[in-house]
Amino acid sequence: MSKRKLEIDSTTRDEWERRQCLDARDASAFYFERILPAVVRHHQQDAAPGPRIELLVSLMGLSPETTVISTAFLKPTRLEIVTSHHSPKYSDQCIEFLTANALMRREVISVRRVDPTDHNELFNALSDALATTTASRLVDVTGGKKVMSAVAGYAAWICGVPICYLESSAYNEQMRRPEPGSETLVILDRPVHLDR
Repeated sequence: MSKRKLEIDSTTRDEWERRQCLDARDASAFYFERILPAVVRHHQQDAAPGPRIELLVSLMGLSPETTVISTAFLKPTRLEIVTSHHSPKYSDQCIEFLTANALMRREVISVRRVDPTDHNELFNALSDALATTTASRLVDVTGGKKVMSAVAGYAAWICGVPICYLESSAYNEQMRRPEPGSETLVILDRPVHLDR
């Protein structure tokens, strides 16, 4: 996490909050266009070098920005997005941002669509995604429904893969989301008792 606070122009912030009151979808598009690029730059400027991640498997629900931010923190070689059958617009929005901002090339991003409430389908999709490489892997459980995160954590740890999630040091109650730039990435290794 950056020690510096991300300053967002007050006019931009006011417009974002105004749009959120009127139309959440419009506010999200505004955030992706006008705020998220600054969030990504903010985290990239202060990111300490971390381990090289070959594959990031990221859960995605209705907040595709979490996948963008985790990708900006980790700079994986490949990205696998696991999302609902019913929300291709969110994965499309994420991929468009990642490629337009030169965070990843399109050919190293793939999407697996699942029923987010079918734990067996989700477990199999995650296990299959993790089996595509034995190099360094990480599962981002930030996005998606709670059942998705629970199954993803279990699948990752069964496969011996750590999980990560975005934590925030400041929360905007009005927007019902973390303050832009307050995010930090937390990595959880496999619990010791699973090794027994």
